[in-house]
Amino acid sequence: MNAEKKIKTFEELCQIVSKLKAKGEKVVQCHGVFDIIHPGIVRHVESAKRQGSTLVATVIKDKDVHKGPNYPIFGEKLRAGNIASIGCIDYVSIVNDNPHLQCVKALKPDIFAQGQDYKDRDQTIKKKLEYEQKSLEIAGCKIHYTPGEVFSSTSIINQFLDVYPEKTKRYLKNLKKKYNAGDIIKSIEGLRNLKVLIIGDVIIDEYHYCEALGKSTKDPLVVNKYISDESFAGGAAAVANHVSSICNEVQLVSVLGDNDSKKDFLLSKLRPNIKPKFFFCKDTSTIVKRRFINQPLNQKMFEICYIKNDEIPKRYEKRISDYLINPNNIESPYMIMAFRAGRKIDELYACSHPKDHSVRPQLITKDANPSYYELLKHFEKITGIGGILNTSFNLHGYPLVETPEDALDVFFKSGLKYLALEDYMVIKNQS
Repeated sequence: MNAEKKIKTFEELCQIVSKLKAKGEKVVQCHGVFDIIHPGIVRHVESAKRQGSTLVATVIKDKDVHKGPNYPIFGEKLRAGNIASIGCIDYVSIVNDNPHLQCVKALKPDIFAQGQDYKDRDQTIKKKLEYEQKSLEIAGCKIHYTPGEVFSSTSIINQFLDVYPEKTKRYLKNLKKKYNAGDIIKSIEGLRNLKVLIIGDVIIDEYHYCEALGKSTKDPLVVNKYISDESFAGGAAAVANHVSSICNEVQLVSVLGDNDSKKDFLLSKLRPNIKPKFFFCKDTSTIVKRRFINQPLNQKMFEICYIKNDEIPKRYEKRISDYLINPNNIESPYMIMAFRAGRKIDELYACSHPKDHSVRPQLITKDANPSYYELLKHFEKITGIGGILNTSFNLHGYPLVETPEDALDVFFKSGLKYLALEDYMVIKNQS
C-alpha cells in the first residue's frame, strides 16, 4: 500500500480497527507529532509493529502541538505523509489531542506504544503520565515501552535548527539550570485561583489553504487552487483561551464591529470559564486577518487585513498633546507610527523608548472607539493619567511573563511603578 492510501480520517480508522479486532488481529498504536523522522522514530515504530499484526500511527494536528513558537516545523499533512512512508506502518490518521490521548481511548487499540523517554521523565510529569496511562489501561489498552537509545525530535530541532533567537536560547538554557519541570508546573498550578481581566482587540484569524497551479496566461501572477480553510479566535480571544487553561476565572473585554460582529463564532471558540463582555462599534466590522497558505510547502503567500482605518477628527482629543509631539496632527489609530514624547511623558515612562524617549501610541478617539475611549477616560478620572501601557509583558529579547516570579522580575528591572498581582498591588520603593 502506498503512503497516500494509508492516510485515513479518524472515523475511518476507528471502523478499520474495530473490524480488525473483531477478526482477532492485535492492533498497536503509536501517537505523536512526528515532526522529523530520525533513527529513534524508525526504531520506535519497528519495535511497536513487532507487538502485533497491525500498526497505526496517529499524528497530532498543528493546533494541538504546544512545543513553543514555530512548532511544528512541518504541517500536519506533510507529517502524516512522512510517517506513512515507513513500510511497517499500516494506517495513519491526523487527530485532535485535546484532551491528551483522547484518540487512544476512542480508537481502543490492544497495545499503545510509547518511547523509552517517557519512563525517564521528571517525577511531576511522570505522575501525570502515569495517571493518563492508568486511564488507558482501564479502557483495556496495554502500554508498551519501545526499547533502544532515546532520540528527542524537539531536542534535535532545538539543537540544529534556528527556531529561537540567540537571546532566547540563552534564556531557556539558564531557566533549565535554575528550575526543573516540577518547579515550573507547581508555579503554573499556583495560578489556578487567579481572577484575570483581559482587555484588547479580538481578531478572526482565517487560513485559506491553496496549491499552486502555475502562472496565469493573462496576468503576471501565480494561479492557486483552493483546498480548504479554517478560522480561529485570535488576538485578545486567543490570549483569553491560553490564560483560561491555567486560571479558573477569566473575563474578556473587547470591541466588535456591529456590521459583521462574528460574535456567535467567537462565543463558540471561547473556553467555558471565560466571561466575555463585548462592546459594539458602529459602521464597522470585527477585525479579520485572512492568510493564504501554500499547503504542500506550509508557507504563507500573502495576507489581507480587514480593518477600518477611520481618520482621527480634525478636532484632536485634548490630552494627546500632553503625551506626544504631533504638530501635523498625523492620524495614528494603530501602533505603527513613532512620535517624540510630550511634556507629561514621565507619567507613562514605561511606554517610551529608553534611548530617545519616543513613543508609538494608539490614539483613541470617542468617534472611532467609544468603549475604549470611555475606559481610558475612567482610568484618567481615577489616576489623573490619560493613557495606559497596552503591550506584551516581558523585557526585550525575553519570552512573555508566565508566572508571578517572572512578573516580579520584569517589574523590578523595568521603569514600572506599580504591579497588580491578583488582590495585591506591588509598589516600587522610589527612595
